[in-house]
Amino acid sequence: MVFRRSTWMLCVGLVWVAGCNGPELDEGEVPEASTEELRATWDKVQAPAWSALAELPGKLDDSPLFVSNNPEIFTGEGLLAGTYGAPGRSFPSVVMQQGCPAGTFRSVDAYTFHINKTGTKKKVALLISAVGGDAKVTVEGAANANQWTLGKSSSWATSRDMLGAWPIKKTLDLKAMTVAEAGSIEVNQGNPVDTRYRIRVTQGSGCLVVREVVGPAGASVNKLLELGQTKNAPGEIKSPNKSTGAFGRTAGVYKGTTWAGAVNINLKQPSNLLGYRFNSQEQAAESFAVYPDSNPRGMGNYGVLYDLDFSVQNQTGSCVDVTAALVAYPRQLHPNQMNKFLAENKDPDPSRFWDGMALLNDALKPVLTTPQNPEQELAKGRLTPGKGLVWTFAIPVPGLISIPGAITLRTAPCP
Repeated sequence: MVFRRSTWMLCVGLVWVAGCNGPELDEGEVPEASTEELRATWDKVQAPAWSALAELPGKLDDSPLFVSNNPEIFTGEGLLAGTYGAPGRSFPSVVMQQGCPAGTFRSVDAYTFHINKTGTKKKVALLISAVGGDAKVTVEGAANANQWTLGKSSSWATSRDMLGAWPIKKTLDLKAMTVAEAGSIEVNQGNPVDTRYRIRVTQGSGCLVVREVVGPAGASVNKLLELGQTKNAPGEIKSPNKSTGAFGRTAGVYKGTTWAGAVNINLKQPSNLLGYRFNSQEQAAESFAVYPDSNPRGMGNYGVLYDLDFSVQNQTGSCVDVTAALVAYPRQLHPNQMNKFLAENKDPDPSRFWDGMALLNDALKPVLTTPQNPEQELAKGRLTPGKGLVWTFAIPVPGLISIPGAITLRTAPCP
């Protein structure tokens, strides 16, 4: 995941890859930007200018989120990231939870995204080890791999799993100094792996070390642990660079698993066009500790859940239709300027801006935005005079996205 200040876009995987110093564009090619059909689509998007958008109310919690995304592309076996580093790439010794030694937890969430460029199938696993005592551990998680297709991608699937019944559910009884897999999956050459976990110690005095490791297909836990303790996985490390404006990628422990906020709107006139910045640079998580070669801010907030309440009250005295949408703002440009963005962008164009699922008033809904269709309707309703509505949006941040974006609210008189 690379954030480039000069273009105000954030990328992961093979989306807008040259801007992320990545490999070739993926299979989701973008049509010619000058077609009248695309122009008509862009011109239909009704949204405020970026400068007119309000800050999204709310904030991130302080829960630890372990992130492994640097290297994003791995070319060999070993430790991808861990709170106990391997020789040659040390992790800071920082106490992150009271009552636990540096680099360990009683409770931690984890998000990982990587691409296999080793030439062969590999196993990617999140390992947990107990230190300082025994630990009974509950794990809920999702691990998806080997799919790039929009609306079916590995990142889309992980966002879906975060909103439903976690596919991975297990209880582990760890003796002190023993290791187990929180979860694992095998990933084919040239394909992505996207995972998300919730890990909690429920009994015992032990705290947990977390490691993301890549090894041979079918590797045992002991083989993976050996790799994770003795060598770092080779790959493309992308570091922050002030001179170029590149923000690098993320690897470490960041502050926040959930952004909770509430938006309250009292309509005084029937026609309105409002918007709130969504997953913008200002909302990026701070960190507990990160690898020195990685970004200390969680740009993109990958793996974070946005939990939002939108309350709308109709005080206009007339009937009003209300529509909420998620809108892409590439390089902070209005969607009507998509042609300008695609024409001026020196890098290969992104195949998508958002590729995930959302829970909208308890109903699952795909949320997909692309250069061809930069707006995704989230919800709509009709308010008679004096009435109101409340929409609850639970939106996980998937791996295959480009930021920034906005949640917009459009109102108009009922026909």
